[in-house]
Amino acid sequence: MSTRPMLALLSTLALLATTALAAPAARADTVTDQIDAARQLYGDGDLGGALTELGYAVQDIKAKQAALLATTLPDAPAGWSAEEPEVTSAGGAEGMGGLVAGQMIERQYTRDDGGATMTAELMADNPMIAMMAGLVGNPAFASSQTGMERVRIGRESAMLQWNGDGTGEINLLLGNRVLVKVSGEGLEDKEDLVALLKAWKLDELKAKMGV
Repeated sequence: MSTRPMLALLSTLALLATTALAAPAARADTVTDQIDAARQLYGDGDLGGALTELGYAVQDIKAKQAALLATTLPDAPAGWSAEEPEVTSAGGAEGMGGLVAGQMIERQYTRDDGGATMTAELMADNPMIAMMAGLVGNPAFASSQTGMERVRIGRESAMLQWNGDGTGEINLLLGNRVLVKVSGEGLEDKEDLVALLKAWKLDELKAKMGV
């Protein structure tokens, strides 16, 4: 790696650490420590060591960003219980555009009688979103699928697939960067899916992702 890209990467990570972390700027944490260590190693000519420290910093920033996004997931509806959100990784991503790439956040919901479940899923800057962008919100695709319909969520358009057997899912794409999905089994009405999606803190999510 040449000198200029390395310096740009260090500067960008420092800026992200300042804006993405909730702690006061004056308080050091693992991310700022790792960036400082990378600067020192880079200054000493240890480029491999600097890259290693930057790699750890990127992973920690991704974890913090995912934790912020997880706070936007819906709370449990009345008569339901919810588990804590979980973050899974589908593989690392390179570059500043991939801070949350490859990560998925989901939360499980169980009706109190145990007869139905729902799952809320969030993907941000994930390669899978590009594949789905041409389908979600496409009227021609929706009209060709049995049981699929458009549902208005505020000013956004979501696609609801209701199978008539108590299963279904609803997908909403935000700015071609964020995909939110609610799926369920054992449901009595498709409105359970719609209601949970409407309970998502979408305005907060869009603000955090800049969409």
